[in-house]
Amino acid sequence: MENKAPDSSFASRTFDSAPKIGVYDNCPAQRAIICKILSRIGARAIKVTYVHPPKYSPECCVAIVGIGTEIHDEELQIIRELKATGFRIIACGDGVESWSVKKSNEQKV
Repeated sequence: MENKAPDSSFASRTFDSAPKIGVYDNCPAQRAIICKILSRIGARAIKVTYVHPPKYSPECCVAIVGIGTEIHDEELQIIRELKATGFRIIACGDGVESWSVKKSNEQKV
């Protein structure tokens, strides 16, 4: 039986002291799933937009970027800008395992 309780190390944290993770995904449904997962582990999702990227800090230094089956310029630009300010990036999306080596390395630029 799967234990769905949050990690106890996060349980005593208040909302303000919870780890903050930037989240970008063009698809609202996918973004909602990512945010729900973060909430379950006791983290606070910070919405990332091209216009309002989050500020890097020790409390907010990771960003999850959802990428669809096609990589768009906006997603690449957000990844570049977040990486340039020090964020660690987790890129996820449907079909990423089928991307060519060139395509999967484009997001690392």
